[in-house]
Parts: sequence; C-alpha cells; structure tokens
Amino acid sequence: MVLGSYMQRALFLFGWSLVVGGALYIASFRLPFKMTDLLQEGHPIRVNYEKYDKIFGNERAFSILMEQSESGSSNLLPLLDTLKKVNKLLGNNRDIETLFSIKNAEYLKVKGNFVQMGPFLGNDGIISPVAQSQLETDFWKYRLISPDGRHLLITSFFKKEVMGKNERTAVANLIKQVGHLHEQIPGWNFHLLGTKIAEYYIFEDAMRTQKTITPLLLLLLGGLLLFLFRSFKIVLWFYFTMLLAYSLTIYFIFWHNGGLSAYSGFAIFFVLIISTADLIHFFTLFVESDIQDLEEKLLFVRKEIIVPCFWTSASTVIGFVSLMSNKLVPIAHIGLYSSVGSILCFLITFYVLPPSVKFFKFNHYLSEGLPSFMFQKMFSFVIRRPKLVTISFSFFSLLLIYFTGQLRIDDRFFDKFNETHPMTITIEKFTSIFKFLDTVDLGIKFSNKGQASDPFNHQKLKEFETDLEKDRKVSYIKSHPKFYDYLSNTFADGLKDSKFSEETKKVRLDSLYEMMMGMNIFEDFYNPSNNMARSIIFLEDPSSSTVDEVIKNIKKIHHEKYSKFFTLEIMGNASLRSFIDTNLISSIINSVSTGFVSIVIMFAFIFGSIRWAILGILPNIVPLLFIGGVMGFFKVPVESTLSMLVCITMGIAVDDTIHYLYSLKKYTRFEKLSILEGLKKAFSQTSRPLIGTTMVLILSFPCFLLSDLRMYAQAGMFVICSLLFALLADLLLLPALFVLFAKK
Repeated sequence: MVLGSYMQRALFLFGWSLVVGGALYIASFRLPFKMTDLLQEGHPIRVNYEKYDKIFGNERAFSILMEQSESGSSNLLPLLDTLKKVNKLLGNNRDIETLFSIKNAEYLKVKGNFVQMGPFLGNDGIISPVAQSQLETDFWKYRLISPDGRHLLITSFFKKEVMGKNERTAVANLIKQVGHLHEQIPGWNFHLLGTKIAEYYIFEDAMRTQKTITPLLLLLLGGLLLFLFRSFKIVLWFYFTMLLAYSLTIYFIFWHNGGLSAYSGFAIFFVLIISTADLIHFFTLFVESDIQDLEEKLLFVRKEIIVPCFWTSASTVIGFVSLMSNKLVPIAHIGLYSSVGSILCFLITFYVLPPSVKFFKFNHYLSEGLPSFMFQKMFSFVIRRPKLVTISFSFFSLLLIYFTGQLRIDDRFFDKFNETHPMTITIEKFTSIFKFLDTVDLGIKFSNKGQASDPFNHQKLKEFETDLEKDRKVSYIKSHPKFYDYLSNTFADGLKDSKFSEETKKVRLDSLYEMMMGMNIFEDFYNPSNNMARSIIFLEDPSSSTVDEVIKNIKKIHHEKYSKFFTLEIMGNASLRSFIDTNLISSIINSVSTGFVSIVIMFAFIFGSIRWAILGILPNIVPLLFIGGVMGFFKVPVESTLSMLVCITMGIAVDDTIHYLYSLKKYTRFEKLSILEGLKKAFSQTSRPLIGTTMVLILSFPCFLLSDLRMYAQAGMFVICSLLFALLADLLLLPALFVLFAKK
C-alpha cells in the first residue's frame, strides 16, 4: 500500500515534469525580431515599408564607422593600408557584398573628349587636393569621411540570398568580425550600424535576458517566500503552481505564434510574478488556520478567498486585456498572453493546487503567523487624521500631474539599450558625426510619367529639396537631383574651355547618365523599373518631435506647391516611427480609459455601490500618476512600452484594493459593524497578505534591472515604485477616504 502511494506520487511528479520540460523545450523555438512585426500583416504602413525595402534594399544595408582612437595618430594619413586591412579581414565574409569606402570610391573627371574616374586615395594613401575638393561637394559630403577628417564611413549590403533563414548567422558573424577589427588594426575603433544589426541585438538581448532572469527570479521568489512562510515545502508548492502556469502559458504562445519572441518573454515573466499573488493569500490562510482535518481546511481556505481572488484575477486580466487594443502587435500580444496566463494562475491555484496538496497529504500550521511589518501605528494615525492624509496625497498627486504634463514622445527604434551597450555607443557616434540615424526617406513618382532626369522633373524636385533645406532641422539631403547635379557641374567645369555646343554637351551628359544607370550607380536614388526617385533627408536631431515636425513640413510644402507635379510617400523607418508616435498617446489613453471604466464597473458590481467603486478606484490613480510624473521629472522619453507599464500596473495595483474592500464589505454589511470598526477589522485581516504580496512583487522586479534592454530595465524600475505607492495608497489613502465618507 505504501509502495503504491509512492508510485502514484512519482507518476504525478513525472507528469508535472513532462509538462514543464516540454514547455522549456518548445521555448527554445525563438522568433526573430523584425521592425515590420510591430504592425499587422496587410497594414498600409507595413505594406509601403516592405515595398520600399524591396526596391531599395534598405534593411539589407549596413554601415561601419571607423574612428581614430585617442591612441591613434593625429591625422588620417596614410589611409590606404588601413582600409586594405579592413577589406582583407572582412573580404572572406561571403554573406556581404563589396565594401564601399574612400578606398574604392571614385569621383568624376572630365577633360575635353575624355571622361575619367579618379580615385580619392592616391597610391601613397593620401587624399589629393583635387579629391579633397570633391569630398566637400554636396554629393560627397558625409558619404565617405567626416568633416573633421577623423572618421571614415564604410557601407555595404547583406546579400539577398542570406536574408531569412540564414540571416541571424550572417549578422552574428559580421558583428563578431567587426568586433575583432579593433584588436587587429590598432589605433582605430569600429562601430557597426544597420536595421538588421539592431534587430539582431534586440532579439539576442531579449533572449539572453529571459535566460538570465528566469532562474534568478525563481531563486529570488523562493527566498522571499521562505522568509514569509518559513517552510521549504510551501516554497516547493509555490514552484509547483508557478511553473505549471508558466509552462501552460508557453504552450499557448507557441500555439498562437509559433514560438517566443523578444516581447512575448515579458508575458511569461509577468505570469511567474503574478501567480504568487493568489498563492500568498491561499497559503497565508492555510498556515494560519488551526483546522486539523486537511480536507476541511482546504475547503475552508478555498471558500474564504476564492471570490476575492476571482475578482483580483479579473482585474489583472482587465489590465492586460486593455493592451489588446494597442495598434502595435507585440504589445497587443503581451496583453493576450498575460491575460491567458493570469486566468491559468487562478484556475491552477484553486482547482489544481488543493487536490494536489490533499494527494500529498501536506498540512502546515504557523503558530506565530506571518510578519506584521509594523504598519499598525501608521494605520492608527490614518484613522485619527484622515483629512491630513487625503490632503497630502492630493498635493502629491497634483505635483505628479504637473510633471506628467512635461512628458515628451521619443520612440527610437534602434536606441533600446543601456548606455554602455555597443549599439547605444554606435548610435551616438553615427548621430553626432554623420547625422545618420532615423532619416526621413521620400519615395517620389512623377505625374507626367517621365524619368527623374527629365529637365522639368529634375527642376521641380530640385526646387522641392531647396525648400526643404530651408528647415533648420534638416542637416543635408542625398538624392537623385544631388547626384545628377554633381554630374552636370563636373561636365560643365571640364568642358568650359571646349568648343562643344550646349546641345553636344547635353547629349554627352545624357549618354554618361545612361551608362551609369546601366551600371546601377544610381540605384540608391532612382529605380527605373518603378520609376521611383528617392530622397534621403538627414536631420540635425533624431528626436521624435524633430522627425514629426520635419514630416509635417514636407507634407505641407508638397501639398502647397508640388502635389500636381509628383506624388510623395514617406518611406523607411520614418514612416513606421511617425505612425507609432502619432498613435502612441491615443493608444495609452484608450488602454487606460478602457481598463479604468471596466474596473469601476466591476467594483460597482462587486460592492453594490457606485460610491464605493469611485472611492476604491481613486487610490489606484496614484501609481499611474507616479509613472507619468517621474518620467516627466527625469525627462524619460515616452516609448511604446509605456502603455504596457501603465496597464500592467493598473491591473496589479487594484488587487490589494479588492481584497481590502471585500473584507470591509463582509464586516460592514454582513456583520453590521460601523465603517470605522470594519476598517480596523479589514486591516487586521488583510494587511499582512497584502504587504507580503506587494513585497514579493516589488522585490521580484529588480531582476529586470540586469537587462541590457531598456524596456526591461524600465519595467523593473517603474513597476517597483508604482506598486509601492499603490500599496501605500491602499493602506493609507483608502481608509482615510472611507473614514471621511463614513462621517458624511
């Protein structure tokens, strides 16, 4: 009989291990991060972006910035040997096309009947005065070398055939190779930038964060729970429930999306953390109950807390569901996965855990109870001075509202990492030296169906760009007119002493232009098969406000003066970024308002009173204001992840309110106690599990601060602080409001 019992338990644990092990296995199926995945397939912005990338190969492009280190010589000379080394070291990489730099770039020379291409670097590796004058022209400026002469730019593309299946391997190899260049070429630093590079870093850092944080989080949670319950067996039961909910959530993500992504990892972290809330309430009552019969004890615990825990789970789900209306697909998916995970946590806690505890015949009684945390004196002060507490919170909230008004939107795709991350350093270098980040790309099609080189079309596009350059936010423009004018001016200078007629000069210029078109030299700025010209606008400041203002100015100028001559589309990263920034605040407002209205309705249903619902929701505004106020005070830019933080905080914060008010309702409406006596009894019953739950939640999130990805670190910091203020608001402001309400 004993052997049979052990065998049953072993089979039970084996089945649990299979479920968890299977989830960990399929969690290895990772989905690469792509910028276009931010929007739904078929979304007009995404369709245009993909069409544009197909024409100009934007996503395949990458750039290497060569910077003289402080230990290098005071000038760039000679350059030829250095660039030869770079080409040799990267030349064996079969995944990339030929590197383009000042080493192999050539400028146009026209003299009489002869047209030649001249190298920027002589055989001695030195830039000649003639070549230097070419570098200062509008066309070559910033393309090969910085104005201060201390930085070089190398550009290239990943080959088309490596995109997709072999993409991550190709990007990883290039990052590794460029990382070794500093050791192999002393005196120089190398910085690598490109859309695929940024996507790779975001994906790899997210996956590494998940692998690092998950065991740390489990270890930290175990330590905190051991402190609270002083029982290793209870900690194991926590792990049993948490990992089961965690695993089932992974199965759901895999079924829905085919694998884990950089963003979906957020959801499974939240499931791990949120699962502790109901468990703490369950085991707090379990260990404090002195009922000897295990089955009777489990029925008592379940009966006492299943209803308030159901409503707290519902409020958490509401917070996450409000994210599902977000127009950014990853944020909406986090809302979906976290909602499913929250439901699973509740079901497992109340329908799987009790029979499992009974099956293993586990019973535990903690005679001294959970730690009290010394909040009783503070509560007594609140009861005596409710007006002072309410006024203090009101003043603090007004201060937070003021700083929330200082928020600024700035969601930069590439800049997602901490200050010491290679990508952050690279972004700073490219931005300050080459104005190279978050350009505004324009796709232009002419109404007369003519080519970009047609005199009329060329002149109108040139006039348009001249108007754009009057905007001080525009640093410079690279475009078809700039290249064509470079050819034209070079021809004019080279033939100024010749006897050719203007008509002959034009014929020769057109002939050279057609030859260069055939050699794909214009491919960055003109695609003849689509008859689309491309203008790339580089900005003085890559902030979102600058991008939006420049785009508005572009559209305004085009509409007022040039709309009848050519159509205009905002292309590239700027189109995605502008859409996100434009809809960011509305997404946050929609998510928060949907969540709040739903929670107020739920409160009114639970407590049978609109007034109770309003009083109950007021303290939960404080943590949301805290997030906005602190971000505004410290000038932390608003990114797409803010909507996620706000909704998560809202969903979790109201849990404590529900437990507190549900207990208050029991004492005032069913036991007929006064509001004052009911508050005291409710505080005595709920304060320890509420404080314990919040402490576990707060002390779980510091793990997120270890991530290189700023969205994880921000989630950790802001959720920690906002949940702390949510607890203080529930324990201080909520009873103060009800004392004042009772007096009235």
